[in-house]
Amino acid sequence: MARVEDIFEVYGGSTPSTAEKKYWNGKINWVTPIDVTSLVTNNFIAESERQLSDLAIKESSLKILDPFTLLITTRATIGFTVLAAKQLTINQGMTALIPRERKKIDMLFYAYYLRSLRPYLMQLGPGSTFKEISRSTIKRLRVPMPPLSEQKKIAEILSTVDEAIGKVDRAIERTVRLNKGLLNVLLTGKWEEVRVEEIFEVYGGTTPSTNVKQYWNGEMDWVTPTDMTKFIKGNFLVGSERRISNHAVKKCSMRILEPSTLLLTTRATIGFTALNTNPITINQGITALIPKEKSKVSTSFYSFFMQSLEPYLMQLGAGSTFKEISRATIKRLRIPLPPIADQKKIAEILSTIDDRLEFQRQKKLRLSTVKTGLMNDLLTGKKRVKEG
Repeated sequence: MARVEDIFEVYGGSTPSTAEKKYWNGKINWVTPIDVTSLVTNNFIAESERQLSDLAIKESSLKILDPFTLLITTRATIGFTVLAAKQLTINQGMTALIPRERKKIDMLFYAYYLRSLRPYLMQLGPGSTFKEISRSTIKRLRVPMPPLSEQKKIAEILSTVDEAIGKVDRAIERTVRLNKGLLNVLLTGKWEEVRVEEIFEVYGGTTPSTNVKQYWNGEMDWVTPTDMTKFIKGNFLVGSERRISNHAVKKCSMRILEPSTLLLTTRATIGFTALNTNPITINQGITALIPKEKSKVSTSFYSFFMQSLEPYLMQLGAGSTFKEISRATIKRLRIPLPPIADQKKIAEILSTIDDRLEFQRQKKLRLSTVKTGLMNDLLTGKKRVKEG
């Protein structure tokens, strides 16, 4: 183990005067914590939101940092690391680690290692308005010094996983774009329009008294808006955080909703939709749309349609503490009524895209879990990598 200052020169940047127009809109990238945290899986940064002029560098005594310099966020957002992809400079929210002997250091290895310390570094950062970790603290950090060949091998293993995660991220982005495009095309046909209340019964739930113990920890899922963001798999709700008893259902006159009922969040978080996979009950933050004639309505189709209305529904939400959209408003919404065959076909197409998206997200989750395990093993020395 060695102190950071033993193997790196530790440098902090600054902000040239914003009143001097001649300092800005130049060609030299000026990296801030925001530039770094906006990156997802990329280990390198090549561009920044703002650029400086050569005059700003000279008159503000800023240092031009070479490619592969290790950058770490040390102000406000602490512990994000990245390597410079080309020459650049930094502001005071960033700390640069410049190797004293490049032949002994693999910079990507130390980028991963310092990234693994982020929870610890966040604890070290004092400050009430925003967190900040001093450069003297960075200098005193103790870091491992495995042989260079081992550093390179560990960095290669972790970057290979990162590349796989990046590939999945790009696939997810493409699928999301495809989904949005299909929603716009498939859900905007010239069909008859009706009010929601003409084809759906609109039902709102409630909360049994939390003071009555026998109402809770039963067998029946009791769904809230929070569950609609946590227990979703594709277009389906697969569980709930809390359950109520059959006694609660009876005493509180709650309705048990059959599978494939269309659920819509109408309080706090507005516009999330899902279809339940099991019989459930709901609280007052959820509105259930129950088809009046199942032979004429595909809840899967209308789940996708209501998703497309989310921005509009959020605008309709009233309230200062939290937004809420009334059931009366939901009832009056005008929606298309395609022939049932068209509804089913459109839902089938969109469900296929949803399934693909869910598969990709699960794949990313598995890769992220693998990466976490590898970082825990390889960056702590629990498992050693053979040199060469």
